[in-house]
Amino acid sequence: MKTPRQKFDDLRAKYLAKKAKRAEIESALRVKYGPDWQASWSSRDERTSVDRARAAEGRAADAFNAHLEAIQGRDWSYGVPGSWLREELTFDDAVRPPSEK
Repeated sequence: MKTPRQKFDDLRAKYLAKKAKRAEIESALRVKYGPDWQASWSSRDERTSVDRARAAEGRAADAFNAHLEAIQGRDWSYGVPGSWLREELTFDDAVRPPSEK
């Protein structure tokens, strides 16, 4: 069984991988269609690929957020950018009691 720290690190790595995959797909479409790429310009397969990548990133973010709330009990849904939580927050800071800075 994984420790909370291991699960935290694994969920963060999974989120970052999904984010990178989504960014890679969108970047390829911007190269193909230009910097102002619109989804409506894409083929059905391209839109499906982007939608799936975004959904996978969202599920990974939700799993990370759920674990973060479970290990500390603090409500992280406001007051701090979600991207910072998933990319920069350290495990030690995540489990620190709310009364500590």
